[in-house]
Amino acid sequence: MIMDDVEELIEQLKDKDWRVRSNAADELRHSNKGDARAVGPLIAELNNDGNGCVSARKALAKIGEPAVLPLIGALKEGNENARKWAAWALGEIRDKRAVKPLIGLLNDPYYDVRWHATVALGLIGDVTALEPLIEKLKGKDAVLRPTVAEALGNIGDAKAVVPLIGALKDTSVDVRDIAFDALVEIGEPAAVPLVEASRKPENACLRGTIAEILEEINTWAKEEQHDFGCRETGLFRTPKIPDDFKKAMLDKTPENARKGEGTRVKTRA
Repeated sequence: MIMDDVEELIEQLKDKDWRVRSNAADELRHSNKGDARAVGPLIAELNNDGNGCVSARKALAKIGEPAVLPLIGALKEGNENARKWAAWALGEIRDKRAVKPLIGLLNDPYYDVRWHATVALGLIGDVTALEPLIEKLKGKDAVLRPTVAEALGNIGDAKAVVPLIGALKDTSVDVRDIAFDALVEIGEPAAVPLVEASRKPENACLRGTIAEILEEINTWAKEEQHDFGCRETGLFRTPKIPDDFKKAMLDKTPENARKGEGTRVKTRA
């Protein structure tokens, strides 16, 4: 794309018609490298309603590093739309400079902003976000807790295991389901804490659920061994499933059944 074309598209980003602005942002995104000169007008578009702000977010993510600091500025100074779309773009860029500003948005008054910030933190995957996210997992924001559990699973740090085990008893079925998936995602580091948690009398109702999680961790580890040809290398170790856990998996009594659930279906691709 030649320079005159870029300048023309930047001018179109200022048009009163959102469709013109959206098309211009899409054209910039589909250019070879994006153009840092468009960052300011694209960020201005994030403040608007309509499809134009979605196209602008995608274009900013494509531009990448040159857009990071202006996007962080939008987290602090933009309206609700700008904050949520800037958070999403930063998550796609995965620049760790955005982590602390995104943590600040976990207390934003608007749910959409909190949700996008949480997803972005999971995408970036920096452990700096662990403690703030764990605090939110234990908090009163019931609508956000499932997304927090997913973000913790995406970060994949062992420090999240015990809080996620606690979330298996959450009053929300969505939180319980996603905590289950997050523990499977974390994998082997979750195995020992899961076994230890199952031995506690107050967790008797979780024994069947924990057995399922361990079985899935075991299954995925075996599949990875097969896929990567590492069966004999010891690079992947599968957790041993205690016999009484296997028995609990077959026990359909209310004490051992997973709350509100029937047979578990794998969700990984």
